[in-house]
Amino acid sequence: MPSHRRESAAKPLKSADVRRRDRRRSSTHARSVPAPVPVASTPVSQNWPYDQQPVVVGRIGRHHSRLIIATPADLNNIATFMAEYAYPIKGDTGVIPDHTGMLYAKERTVAYLKDRYWNAMKAVMDCATPGNVNGLVLKLERNGKIEGVMAFNIVTENFDDPWSQYETRFHQRQENLWIYPGNGYMCQLRDVIHHPRNGGRPIVNIPFLITDLDPNLLPTLVGAFSKFLKGLVDEFRHCAIVNIYSGNHHEALKPYFDHHLGWPDVGRIKDRAPTMPQNCFPYKLMGKFIGPANPALPQPSFAQCIRWALESARDPTAFGSTRETPVVQ
Repeated sequence: MPSHRRESAAKPLKSADVRRRDRRRSSTHARSVPAPVPVASTPVSQNWPYDQQPVVVGRIGRHHSRLIIATPADLNNIATFMAEYAYPIKGDTGVIPDHTGMLYAKERTVAYLKDRYWNAMKAVMDCATPGNVNGLVLKLERNGKIEGVMAFNIVTENFDDPWSQYETRFHQRQENLWIYPGNGYMCQLRDVIHHPRNGGRPIVNIPFLITDLDPNLLPTLVGAFSKFLKGLVDEFRHCAIVNIYSGNHHEALKPYFDHHLGWPDVGRIKDRAPTMPQNCFPYKLMGKFIGPANPALPQPSFAQCIRWALESARDPTAFGSTRETPVVQ
Protein backbone atom coordinates (compact mmCIF):
# COMPACT_ATOMS: atom_id res chain seq x y z
CA MET A 1 0.00 0.00 0.00
CA PRO A 2 2.70 2.59 0.82
CA SER A 3 4.43 1.97 -2.51
CA HIS A 4 1.16 2.46 -4.30
CA ARG A 5 0.68 5.81 -2.60
CA ARG A 6 4.22 6.87 -3.51
CA GLU A 7 3.56 6.07 -7.23
CA SER A 8 0.34 8.07 -7.18
CA ALA A 9 2.08 10.97 -5.55
CA ALA A 10 4.82 10.91 -8.19
CA LYS A 11 2.29 11.80 -10.91
CA PRO A 12 1.20 15.38 -10.35
CA LEU A 13 -2.11 16.46 -11.82
CA LYS A 14 -1.87 18.60 -14.96
CA SER A 15 -2.68 22.27 -14.55
CA ALA A 16 -5.32 23.95 -16.70
CA ASP A 17 -2.57 25.65 -18.76
CA VAL A 18 -0.86 22.33 -19.48
CA ARG A 19 -4.14 20.74 -20.49
CA ARG A 20 -4.89 23.60 -22.89
CA ARG A 21 -1.38 23.27 -24.39
CA ASP A 22 -1.88 19.53 -24.95
CA ARG A 23 -5.22 20.12 -26.61
CA ARG A 24 -3.63 22.67 -28.98
CA ARG A 25 -0.87 20.19 -29.87
CA SER A 26 -3.39 17.43 -30.48
CA SER A 27 -5.51 19.69 -32.68
CA THR A 28 -2.46 20.85 -34.66
CA HIS A 29 -1.34 17.25 -35.21
CA ALA A 30 -4.78 16.26 -36.44
CA ARG A 31 -4.80 19.14 -38.91
CA SER A 32 -1.32 18.20 -40.17
CA VAL A 33 -2.40 14.68 -41.20
CA PRO A 34 -3.09 14.90 -44.96
CA ALA A 35 -6.49 13.84 -46.20
CA PRO A 36 -6.65 10.89 -48.60
CA VAL A 37 -5.79 11.99 -52.12
CA PRO A 38 -7.99 10.75 -54.96
CA VAL A 39 -6.25 8.23 -57.19
CA ALA A 40 -6.38 10.46 -60.25
CA SER A 41 -4.86 13.42 -58.37
CA THR A 42 -1.71 11.63 -57.26
CA PRO A 43 1.44 12.35 -59.26
CA VAL A 44 2.28 9.95 -62.07
CA SER A 45 5.65 9.08 -63.53
CA GLN A 46 6.79 10.18 -66.95
CA ASN A 47 6.32 6.59 -68.14
CA TRP A 48 2.58 6.53 -67.38
CA PRO A 49 0.44 4.91 -68.69
CA TYR A 50 2.84 2.11 -69.54
CA ASP A 51 4.04 1.66 -65.97
CA GLN A 52 0.48 1.42 -64.64
CA GLN A 53 0.12 -1.58 -62.34
CA PRO A 54 -2.35 -4.28 -63.47
CA VAL A 55 -5.81 -4.15 -61.92
CA VAL A 56 -7.27 -7.41 -60.65
CA VAL A 57 -10.88 -7.56 -61.88
CA GLY A 58 -11.89 -11.02 -60.72
CA ARG A 59 -10.90 -14.55 -59.96
CA ILE A 60 -11.62 -17.51 -62.23
CA GLY A 61 -10.63 -20.81 -60.74
CA ARG A 62 -7.20 -20.52 -59.17
CA HIS A 63 -6.10 -17.54 -61.22
CA HIS A 64 -6.80 -13.83 -61.15
CA SER A 65 -8.05 -11.99 -64.21
CA ARG A 66 -6.11 -8.76 -64.65
CA LEU A 67 -6.88 -5.62 -66.64
CA ILE A 68 -3.61 -4.35 -68.12
CA ILE A 69 -2.66 -1.36 -70.26
CA ALA A 70 -1.06 -2.93 -73.32
CA THR A 71 2.27 -1.72 -74.69
CA PRO A 72 3.82 -2.04 -78.16
CA ALA A 73 5.56 -5.17 -76.89
CA ASP A 74 2.11 -6.80 -76.63
CA LEU A 75 1.10 -6.14 -80.23
CA ASN A 76 1.97 -9.57 -81.64
CA ASN A 77 0.08 -11.48 -78.95
CA ILE A 78 -2.91 -9.13 -79.13
CA ALA A 79 -3.10 -9.30 -82.93
CA THR A 80 -2.87 -13.11 -82.82
CA PHE A 81 -5.70 -13.30 -80.27
CA MET A 82 -7.90 -10.98 -82.32
CA ALA A 83 -7.21 -12.76 -85.63
CA GLU A 84 -7.99 -16.18 -84.18
CA TYR A 85 -11.18 -14.75 -82.69
CA ALA A 86 -12.24 -13.08 -85.96
CA TYR A 87 -11.59 -15.98 -88.33
CA PRO A 88 -14.51 -18.26 -87.27
CA ILE A 89 -16.89 -15.30 -86.92
CA LYS A 90 -16.12 -14.13 -90.45
CA GLY A 91 -16.62 -17.70 -91.59
CA ASP A 92 -20.05 -17.78 -89.93
CA THR A 93 -21.10 -14.50 -91.53
CA GLY A 94 -19.85 -15.49 -94.99
CA VAL A 95 -16.97 -13.09 -95.65
CA ILE A 96 -13.96 -15.40 -95.48
CA PRO A 97 -13.68 -15.58 -99.29
CA ASP A 98 -11.88 -12.57 -100.72
CA HIS A 99 -13.54 -10.12 -103.08
CA THR A 100 -12.74 -12.31 -106.12
CA GLY A 101 -14.70 -15.23 -104.63
CA MET A 102 -11.63 -17.39 -104.02
CA LEU A 103 -11.40 -19.10 -100.64
CA TYR A 104 -8.20 -18.30 -98.82
CA ALA A 105 -6.41 -20.98 -96.86
CA LYS A 106 -6.92 -20.47 -93.12
CA GLU A 107 -3.26 -19.68 -92.49
CA ARG A 108 -3.22 -16.97 -95.14
CA THR A 109 -6.46 -15.41 -93.92
CA VAL A 110 -5.40 -15.44 -90.26
CA ALA A 111 -2.08 -13.85 -91.23
CA TYR A 112 -3.97 -11.13 -93.15
CA LEU A 113 -6.26 -10.51 -90.19
CA LYS A 114 -3.33 -10.42 -87.80
CA ASP A 115 -1.58 -7.78 -89.90
CA ARG A 116 -4.74 -5.68 -89.96
CA TYR A 117 -5.24 -5.85 -86.18
CA TRP A 118 -1.55 -5.26 -85.43
CA ASN A 119 -1.63 -1.99 -87.35
CA ALA A 120 -5.01 -0.93 -85.97
CA MET A 121 -3.88 -1.48 -82.36
CA LYS A 122 -0.63 0.35 -83.09
CA ALA A 123 -2.65 3.30 -84.42
CA VAL A 124 -4.66 3.46 -81.17
CA MET A 125 -1.46 3.24 -79.11
CA ASP A 126 -0.08 6.16 -81.13
CA CYS A 127 -2.87 8.27 -79.60
CA ALA A 128 -0.90 8.20 -76.34
CA THR A 129 2.16 10.44 -76.14
CA PRO A 130 4.02 11.66 -73.02
CA GLY A 131 1.73 14.06 -71.20
CA ASN A 132 -1.11 13.65 -73.71
CA VAL A 133 -3.03 10.38 -73.48
CA ASN A 134 -5.95 10.30 -75.93
CA GLY A 135 -6.27 6.56 -76.47
CA LEU A 136 -5.13 3.19 -75.12
CA VAL A 137 -5.42 -0.54 -75.66
CA LEU A 138 -6.44 -2.70 -72.70
CA LYS A 139 -6.04 -6.45 -72.41
CA LEU A 140 -7.59 -8.91 -70.00
CA GLU A 141 -5.10 -11.56 -69.06
CA ARG A 142 -5.30 -14.64 -66.85
CA ASN A 143 -2.41 -16.96 -66.10
CA GLY A 144 -0.40 -15.35 -68.91
CA LYS A 145 -3.16 -15.83 -71.52
CA ILE A 146 -5.03 -12.99 -73.23
CA GLU A 147 -8.81 -13.41 -72.90
CA GLY A 148 -10.06 -9.99 -73.98
CA VAL A 149 -8.98 -6.84 -75.83
CA MET A 150 -10.50 -3.38 -75.91
CA ALA A 151 -9.18 -0.29 -77.71
CA PHE A 152 -10.50 3.25 -77.24
CA ASN A 153 -9.56 6.79 -78.20
CA ILE A 154 -10.93 10.31 -78.56
CA VAL A 155 -12.27 11.17 -82.02
CA THR A 156 -13.07 14.71 -83.18
CA GLU A 157 -15.17 15.91 -86.10
CA ASN A 158 -11.96 16.39 -88.11
CA PHE A 159 -10.97 12.71 -87.73
CA ASP A 160 -7.37 13.81 -87.36
CA ASP A 161 -6.27 11.31 -84.69
CA PRO A 162 -3.82 8.48 -85.57
CA TRP A 163 -6.52 5.77 -85.50
CA SER A 164 -8.92 7.66 -87.79
CA GLN A 165 -6.13 8.44 -90.23
CA TYR A 166 -5.06 4.80 -90.31
CA GLU A 167 -8.62 3.59 -90.89
CA THR A 168 -9.12 6.06 -93.74
CA ARG A 169 -5.95 4.90 -95.49
CA PHE A 170 -6.73 1.22 -94.90
CA HIS A 171 -10.16 1.35 -96.48
CA GLN A 172 -8.98 3.22 -99.54
CA ARG A 173 -7.43 -0.07 -100.70
CA GLN A 174 -9.87 -2.22 -102.67
CA GLU A 175 -8.47 -5.49 -101.36
CA ASN A 176 -9.37 -4.52 -97.79
CA LEU A 177 -13.08 -4.01 -98.36
CA TRP A 178 -14.13 -7.43 -97.03
CA ILE A 179 -12.31 -7.30 -93.73
CA TYR A 180 -13.96 -4.48 -91.77
CA PRO A 181 -17.02 -2.20 -92.02
CA GLY A 182 -14.86 0.76 -92.94
CA ASN A 183 -16.94 3.76 -93.97
CA GLY A 184 -20.01 2.23 -92.32
CA TYR A 185 -18.45 2.56 -88.90
CA MET A 186 -16.88 5.94 -89.63
CA CYS A 187 -20.29 7.22 -90.70
CA GLN A 188 -21.72 6.03 -87.38
CA LEU A 189 -19.03 7.98 -85.54
CA ARG A 190 -19.81 11.08 -87.58
CA ASP A 191 -23.51 10.74 -86.78
CA VAL A 192 -22.79 10.56 -83.05
CA ILE A 193 -20.41 13.54 -83.17
CA HIS A 194 -23.03 15.70 -84.89
CA HIS A 195 -25.99 14.35 -82.94
CA PRO A 196 -28.02 17.20 -81.35
CA ARG A 197 -27.19 15.85 -77.90
CA ASN A 198 -23.46 16.07 -78.65
CA GLY A 199 -23.22 19.15 -80.84
CA GLY A 200 -19.90 18.42 -82.54
CA ARG A 201 -17.94 17.70 -79.37
CA PRO A 202 -15.23 15.00 -79.36
CA ILE A 203 -16.50 11.53 -78.48
CA VAL A 204 -15.03 8.42 -76.92
CA ASN A 205 -14.63 5.82 -79.66
CA ILE A 206 -14.31 2.13 -78.76
CA PRO A 207 -13.72 0.47 -82.15
CA PHE A 208 -12.65 -2.91 -80.77
CA LEU A 209 -14.10 -4.87 -77.88
CA ILE A 210 -13.77 -8.64 -78.01
CA THR A 211 -13.63 -11.30 -75.33
CA ASP A 212 -13.26 -15.03 -75.09
CA LEU A 213 -16.68 -16.56 -75.76
CA ASP A 214 -16.47 -19.17 -72.99
CA PRO A 215 -19.70 -18.63 -70.98
CA ASN A 216 -17.79 -19.34 -67.77
CA LEU A 217 -15.55 -16.33 -68.46
CA LEU A 218 -18.08 -13.85 -69.85
CA PRO A 219 -19.37 -12.44 -66.52
CA THR A 220 -15.84 -11.49 -65.46
CA LEU A 221 -14.58 -10.33 -68.86
CA VAL A 222 -17.65 -8.34 -69.96
CA GLY A 223 -18.09 -7.06 -66.41
CA ALA A 224 -14.52 -5.71 -66.26
CA PHE A 225 -14.67 -3.88 -69.60
CA SER A 226 -18.15 -2.56 -68.81
CA LYS A 227 -17.16 -1.18 -65.41
CA PHE A 228 -14.18 0.52 -67.00
CA LEU A 229 -16.27 2.08 -69.79
CA LYS A 230 -18.96 3.29 -67.44
CA GLY A 231 -16.36 4.84 -65.14
CA LEU A 232 -14.52 6.46 -68.04
CA VAL A 233 -17.55 8.00 -69.74
CA ASP A 234 -19.27 9.07 -66.51
CA GLU A 235 -16.14 10.96 -65.43
CA PHE A 236 -15.18 12.33 -68.86
CA ARG A 237 -18.78 13.36 -69.62
CA HIS A 238 -18.59 12.90 -73.38
CA CYS A 239 -20.70 10.73 -75.65
CA ALA A 240 -19.35 7.29 -76.48
CA ILE A 241 -19.93 4.51 -78.99
CA VAL A 242 -18.66 0.94 -78.65
CA ASN A 243 -18.34 -1.52 -81.53
CA ILE A 244 -18.91 -5.08 -80.28
CA TYR A 245 -17.70 -7.65 -82.78
CA SER A 246 -19.85 -10.65 -81.96
CA GLY A 247 -21.36 -12.01 -85.19
CA ASN A 248 -23.78 -14.86 -84.57
CA HIS A 249 -22.87 -14.79 -80.87
CA HIS A 250 -24.47 -11.42 -80.16
CA GLU A 251 -27.64 -12.83 -78.64
CA ALA A 252 -25.53 -14.91 -76.24
CA LEU A 253 -23.45 -11.85 -75.29
CA LYS A 254 -26.28 -9.32 -75.11
CA PRO A 255 -27.54 -10.24 -71.60
CA TYR A 256 -24.06 -9.68 -70.17
CA PHE A 257 -23.68 -6.27 -71.82
CA ASP A 258 -27.23 -5.29 -70.86
CA HIS A 259 -26.55 -6.23 -67.25
CA HIS A 260 -23.03 -4.84 -66.84
CA LEU A 261 -22.94 -1.92 -69.31
CA GLY A 262 -26.58 -1.00 -69.81
CA TRP A 263 -26.02 1.21 -72.87
CA PRO A 264 -28.75 1.09 -75.54
CA ASP A 265 -28.23 -0.33 -79.02
CA VAL A 266 -27.55 2.47 -81.49
CA GLY A 267 -26.88 0.54 -84.69
CA ARG A 268 -25.57 -2.52 -86.43
CA ILE A 269 -23.33 -2.84 -89.45
CA LYS A 270 -21.89 -5.42 -91.77
CA ASP A 271 -18.49 -5.84 -93.33
CA ARG A 272 -18.35 -3.99 -96.61
CA ALA A 273 -17.54 -7.15 -98.65
CA PRO A 274 -19.28 -5.94 -101.83
CA THR A 275 -19.79 -9.35 -103.48
CA MET A 276 -20.35 -11.45 -100.34
CA PRO A 277 -23.86 -12.22 -99.04
CA GLN A 278 -23.69 -11.95 -95.25
CA ASN A 279 -25.79 -14.02 -92.88
CA CYS A 280 -26.07 -11.46 -90.10
CA PHE A 281 -24.80 -8.12 -88.83
CA PRO A 282 -21.48 -9.01 -87.23
CA TYR A 283 -21.01 -5.62 -85.53
CA LYS A 284 -23.39 -4.36 -82.86
CA LEU A 285 -23.07 -0.78 -81.69
CA MET A 286 -24.00 0.47 -78.23
CA GLY A 287 -23.82 4.10 -77.23
CA LYS A 288 -23.97 6.49 -74.32
CA PHE A 289 -25.27 10.01 -74.89
CA ILE A 290 -24.22 12.77 -72.52
CA GLY A 291 -26.01 16.10 -72.51
CA PRO A 292 -24.33 19.44 -73.29
CA ALA A 293 -21.26 20.27 -71.25
CA ASN A 294 -21.82 22.18 -68.04
CA PRO A 295 -19.28 25.04 -68.02
CA ALA A 296 -19.60 25.29 -64.25
CA LEU A 297 -18.07 21.85 -63.82
CA PRO A 298 -14.29 21.45 -64.17
CA GLN A 299 -13.36 19.07 -66.97
CA PRO A 300 -10.89 16.42 -65.81
CA SER A 301 -8.22 15.28 -68.23
CA PHE A 302 -8.75 12.09 -70.19
CA ALA A 303 -5.78 10.55 -68.38
CA GLN A 304 -7.36 11.28 -65.00
CA CYS A 305 -10.60 9.68 -66.14
CA ILE A 306 -8.73 6.59 -67.31
CA ARG A 307 -7.15 6.19 -63.90
CA TRP A 308 -10.52 6.58 -62.16
CA ALA A 309 -12.02 4.05 -64.55
CA LEU A 310 -9.29 1.51 -63.84
CA GLU A 311 -10.03 1.75 -60.14
CA SER A 312 -13.76 1.35 -60.76
CA ALA A 313 -13.03 -1.93 -62.58
CA ARG A 314 -11.06 -3.35 -59.65
CA ASP A 315 -12.63 -6.26 -57.77
CA PRO A 316 -11.67 -5.90 -54.08
CA THR A 317 -13.21 -9.28 -53.27
CA ALA A 318 -10.78 -11.19 -55.51
CA PHE A 319 -8.40 -11.53 -52.55
CA GLY A 320 -10.95 -11.40 -49.78
CA SER A 321 -9.87 -7.82 -49.03
CA THR A 322 -9.01 -4.56 -50.76
CA ARG A 323 -5.28 -5.16 -50.45
CA GLU A 324 -3.63 -6.56 -53.53
CA THR A 325 -1.59 -9.73 -53.15
CA PRO A 326 0.58 -11.64 -55.62
CA VAL A 327 -1.32 -13.22 -58.46
CA VAL A 328 -1.29 -17.00 -58.72
CA GLN A 329 0.59 -17.90 -61.89
